[in-house]
Amino acid sequence: MLPRQLRRQGLAGRRGGARPVPGRRPPARSHALRAVRRARARRLRAGRAGQGGLSRGAARAAAERPAAAEGGRMSRRFLLSCFACDPDAGSEPYVGWHWAKTVYAGERRIVLTRRHHEAALAGRRCRGLSFRYFDLPFLSGLDHRHRLMKLYYILWQICVLPYAAWIVWRERVTHVHHLTYNAVDFPGLLWAIPGTRFLWGPVGGGQTPPEALRAYYGAGWRRQRWRAAMKAALRINPLVRGALARADLVLAANAETERRLAPLTRPGKVRRMLETAVLPAAIAPGPRAAHRPLRVLWVGRFEPRKAPGMLIQIARTLGVRAPGAFAFTMIGGGEMLAEARARAADVPGLEIRGEIPFAEMRAAYAGADVLAFTSLQDTSGNVVLEALAAGLPVVALDHQGSAEILPAGGGRLIPVAPPVRVIVGFMAALQALAEPETYAAASRAALANIRAHHGWDARAAAFRALLDAKVAPLDQGDHRPRLPRRGKRGVADQPPAAKSARAMP
Repeated sequence: MLPRQLRRQGLAGRRGGARPVPGRRPPARSHALRAVRRARARRLRAGRAGQGGLSRGAARAAAERPAAAEGGRMSRRFLLSCFACDPDAGSEPYVGWHWAKTVYAGERRIVLTRRHHEAALAGRRCRGLSFRYFDLPFLSGLDHRHRLMKLYYILWQICVLPYAAWIVWRERVTHVHHLTYNAVDFPGLLWAIPGTRFLWGPVGGGQTPPEALRAYYGAGWRRQRWRAAMKAALRINPLVRGALARADLVLAANAETERRLAPLTRPGKVRRMLETAVLPAAIAPGPRAAHRPLRVLWVGRFEPRKAPGMLIQIARTLGVRAPGAFAFTMIGGGEMLAEARARAADVPGLEIRGEIPFAEMRAAYAGADVLAFTSLQDTSGNVVLEALAAGLPVVALDHQGSAEILPAGGGRLIPVAPPVRVIVGFMAALQALAEPETYAAASRAALANIRAHHGWDARAAAFRALLDAKVAPLDQGDHRPRLPRRGKRGVADQPPAAKSARAMP
């Protein structure tokens, strides 16, 4: 005999396939359930039609993501790989922070960085910006200038891959962008995460030091030749080839890096864009006037590739030829600091201050007239942009990052040549800038250059235009395999056909 409750409801069984008892009207609840199922099936079919055949989970995620402000562009969620990201530091950490905060403003992005930067980033919250931290045990205290940092960077990129893949799956990330470090010979491994668009750069490091100035490297020149051979072998580097094949857009920070990468991938994928810029608030309100003596500033690491010995030779020679006409100041730390101080002890008008906090650099630029940039190997040179923003003319070698920045105005470029000719060229440029009219014109050109080409707002606008033009939305026409994504109850979403069959009454 059937249970009393089922007989009262007029059902012949308790599970699927139950039939109404003859002579009994089906209960109102079964009609309601069927109506709900039919409505759910209609919504599913309408959602699939409107979302190009997406599964229910993907359609729901697409509906939840807010539309972009311009042109109805489909929304995106980014994972930014910023090994170095610190708003209170210079160099690569400065670049990583401003790409995450300024260039990607208005997008939903997750910054994956080192736990070493957590304290500096703790109070820097912005709309749509969140952070995830990862460091290997006992190594989170390493500063980005440590001599073993490049080795740790490679190890970090290998170990962070599973965590990054979990973030992509958990947060429904659509785009992965490798930002820092921006080394051309090791693009990390995040390009291997399936189901995402990959962006790489701005990448630098394709440049090599000039053979004519090898004397400034001393015994370290053999190492530079080995590094140059490694860069020449990029075409057989499987990590570089894999990143280029998976990338939708590759940004090269200078012409040397672009020439190395462009032949290895399809035309138009590698585009030129400098990796750094300056904030509008850091730009001086107007041009400056030269002082007497002309105050020449040098900023950088005391290491062979920055050629601090070149400036010491320039200061020594000008001190003899034009006594009292120039005053030189060198700021920075590094392995050659003690040696530089010993060599500069008998040079009149030359002061070596050593390393100072990044927050004090604005005052250092304000107290100078000209920046002498003697670097032999640099992707761009943050200090060049910082000096231009302060209204300081820049004297630099005509190669690499300087050749990308200074042709638009605000500096003097010295052709690469043997050391004696380079030193003569620097001295001639400094003596010309000691003239008030020449200096005032150069200062105006420096400010015009930085306002027109090298503000973070201009960099963000140029990147967004490239992103919209070169990177199609992931939701349209992408058939690459996706990682399983959890549904409402923690179960992986099923293929659309299976879900449609299950949703039918």
